[in-house]
Amino acid sequence: MFFYSVPDNKKRVVVYSKSLFQKFERMMENLMKFFESLDEESKKEFITGFLDAEGTVTDRVVIMAT
Repeated sequence: MFFYSVPDNKKRVVVYSKSLFQKFERMMENLMKFFESLDEESKKEFITGFLDAEGTVTDRVVIMAT
């Protein structure tokens, strides 16, 4: 595992872990089920992380689609 810096004072981490990959793979099979299983605070953190990675909040919420 190693960390590196990216623009906007953010950090990224690279992890080589088969078990972590498999956990994410299972989570992505049914993302809504995973999200619904979270407690309220974890849901807020998930949405915050998602918007940080994929969106912008100004006078509206914009999610970048590719």
